[in-house]
Amino acid sequence: MTAPVRLGGYLLILLVVLGAAFGLGRAVRGDGGGPAAPEPRPASHQGM
Repeated sequence: MTAPVRLGGYLLILLVVLGAAFGLGRAVRGDGGGPAAPEPRPASHQGM
C-alpha cells in the first residue's frame, strides 16, 4: 500500500475510535438522560 492510503486508513480508524469513546462517555455520564432530541424547526418551510 502507498503511504497516503495507509495514513488515510489510520486516520479513519482513529476517527472511529474517538467517536465510539465520545459516545460511550456521554452514555456513561448520562448527559441529557438519553438520545438528544432533534431541534425544533421553524414552520416557515411547511408551505412549499
